[in-house]
Amino acid sequence: EPAERCAREALAAFQASGHGTGEAATLNTLAQVSLAQDPTDALRLARRAKDLFVAKGDRRRAAMVQRTIMGAHLGLGDTTEALAVARQLLGSCRDLGDRRGEAATLVLVAEVYSGLGEIEEALRWSYEAAEAFQKLADVRNEAAARYAAAKLHLERNEGRDVEQAARAVATARHLFRELGDNEKEILLASVQHSVYFLRGEGDQALSSALENLRAAEGRGCKRELASVLHELVHVHLSRGEAREARRVANEARAVYQDLRHWSGEAAVLSSIACTHFMERRPDEALKSASDMLAIYRREGDQRGEAELLLEIGGLQLDRRMPSRAIRAVEPALVLFRALGDATGARRCSEVITFGHRMRDKMKEAVAQAREAMSHYRASGDPDGLFVSARLVYDVRASFGQAPAAAAEAGAVAALTGAAAEVEGTGESAGAAAAAASADVAGSQAVVAPPSSGLAATASRGAGPSPAGAALAHQAFSCDWLPGGATVRRPVAGHRKAGVQHDLRKAGALLWPTASAPG
Repeated sequence: EPAERCAREALAAFQASGHGTGEAATLNTLAQVSLAQDPTDALRLARRAKDLFVAKGDRRRAAMVQRTIMGAHLGLGDTTEALAVARQLLGSCRDLGDRRGEAATLVLVAEVYSGLGEIEEALRWSYEAAEAFQKLADVRNEAAARYAAAKLHLERNEGRDVEQAARAVATARHLFRELGDNEKEILLASVQHSVYFLRGEGDQALSSALENLRAAEGRGCKRELASVLHELVHVHLSRGEAREARRVANEARAVYQDLRHWSGEAAVLSSIACTHFMERRPDEALKSASDMLAIYRREGDQRGEAELLLEIGGLQLDRRMPSRAIRAVEPALVLFRALGDATGARRCSEVITFGHRMRDKMKEAVAQAREAMSHYRASGDPDGLFVSARLVYDVRASFGQAPAAAAEAGAVAALTGAAAEVEGTGESAGAAAAAASADVAGSQAVVAPPSSGLAATASRGAGPSPAGAALAHQAFSCDWLPGGATVRRPVAGHRKAGVQHDLRKAGALLWPTASAPG
């Protein structure tokens, strides 16, 4: 904010004095400030800057602004336009003999190809950029280009990619070490740890992360310590050590708070959410997501807020809670429209439409389950009654209709008593329904088809009647996911503090993408 305020004051002064070059340079600065949060505004500002430089006949600076324009197109997800701008920029740099600008553009071209999923092309351009920076004796940017290549090898992970990634990251770490840039070396440590895990060397990854932590503690730099702690969190997560990951994550969060590093705090909160998912505590994970939302709103990061709301909506769809999904995504739709992000708005509209269609399918499932309940009640079959009533309870709880769901669960408990047991648990159907009633405040749906092991079987050895079983099976196998689609939607993770995190990656461990609830 202080940088942006100073830039706007400078812009007003340059405009008042008629200093076109200063005005153009300041517009480009403002565009770069806006890239992360509002690429649409960044694109508008950069285009104005370019026009002013062209009017002044300053081709070199006009080419420089093209890089900002390209970044804005990437921020908007328009990779085709970004690639076209990159090729124009590359030609301009070569015409001008701007070798440094050419090398920087090679990096951007690699990033575009990476966004298009063309890993081989992205690798080719990354290595070409690294060689160009090496010839210029630009050690820092050479290391950055080799780091990008290492990540691309790991993303593809075919043939000798792991070994090539190991070589690239070792070279980059050596270069940053020579520069004395500990923070960048830590950033590369994350890639090295990924290499260890792909080799099946999880203990080596943990040993490396702990060694980095001891070194950072010895140097006494808080910013470096926060980064090292956060990387240790990722190592513990990769090892499936949720509790230890959460402990370290809370330490990292405290350091980020001391530094007033809000984006780092938001990123580590996402890691905390992942630990809760690993322990099958989605409600706790969503509380961490709420803390992230509070940070984005406090800092005025509308894009971060919109992306996270969209992610939360996707998680609620995965939990078969379409009403909550719709409520989460509707404000995200408003934010994306305000930001001029047509792609984000389209993704929100898809989730909202999908949520409404899922609700219709869930209502259909309730209707079929009620029919089964009526049959079992009339036939005096407590086992089948429990199975069908549990489905009604779960679906209604998914809609957030907690009181109605609890009442129905209690009624089933009174009807079934201890006559039926939940397979594999020894828990009576009545007790299970009563427990469901007690737990309904959390309204976490646990809908399971009869084959899952949660289906009721009679302790007397008599199963549900064939007619009732057919009705219950029809309800359980109802296609909740319209059009044969799966619940999981492609949702972009946030990139904050150099950390890619996606709450739903961990959520995928909990809720399968089958066409029936499970």
